[in-house]
Amino acid sequence: MSNWAVGHSARFAAAASEHGMRDYTSMFGHGDTDRHWQDGWGMPWQNLEGYRRSSPLSAADGLTTPLLITAGEQDWRCPVAHAEALYATAIRRGVAAELLVYPAEHHAWQSRPSRVRDRMARITAWFHRFGGPADDIGAPRSPAE
Repeated sequence: MSNWAVGHSARFAAAASEHGMRDYTSMFGHGDTDRHWQDGWGMPWQNLEGYRRSSPLSAADGLTTPLLITAGEQDWRCPVAHAEALYATAIRRGVAAELLVYPAEHHAWQSRPSRVRDRMARITAWFHRFGGPADDIGAPRSPAE
């Protein structure tokens, strides 16, 4: 949803996309998600416009939000090619973007605690870079924050 939201709104100072998808049509046939696509929109060749309209790619012209994109190199549910394409889209639009591909990682990010810590530190730093609070993660905040 982050990928879709940043193309449809400029309200965010920054965003982080994890396990992202850019083009739903090309997701059909990957991993274990075919039933999701089929049950929601039918087969791609039956409802190409529905797939296209719902894909983050359809709003690429509206992408202005700085975007941190993370992916697992061996994520078969959300192939790394989608993260790479989203990164290329952001860069070609002149949007601040960073792509982190974690080697040997899958969709769940559960193989190495050190990578979980690294990912969380990088995401936190990304939001701090674009105006997020500089306090500790988990510190109490006022309702205004």
